[in-house]
Amino acid sequence: MLARRALAAAPAHSRAASSIAQKYATAVYNGALKQSPTALNKVDQDLNAISKAISSTPALSAFIHNPTISGKDRTKGLDALFAAAEGTTKTPISTPTKNLFSILAENGRLVETEGVIEGFKNPFD
Repeated sequence: MLARRALAAAPAHSRAASSIAQKYATAVYNGALKQSPTALNKVDQDLNAISKAISSTPALSAFIHNPTISGKDRTKGLDALFAAAEGTTKTPISTPTKNLFSILAENGRLVETEGVIEGFKNPFD
């Protein structure tokens, strides 16, 4: 029943997160929730800001969609991604969010970013 409501409320342009993206989304959702509801809200704000930064900056979109970037360049790219997201909210990106993106980068899964964000928004799908 809850899943049906979430699907009905999802925007028409919404895409289902891959199973890999959903696992990352669930992990960060549960980790932030265990910290506190405030931490969960902060991760949500961070992911909204990151999503906006990616959609408004072609270089950031290219960065997350390029699985061949070296480890050194991934670190630089994450710094640029966080700086762009922080610029939209004027608050620093939280540690759980930074940890999520560090793990995505280490595992070569930055391409799953949009699915992770979607999965975080709809954790019961």
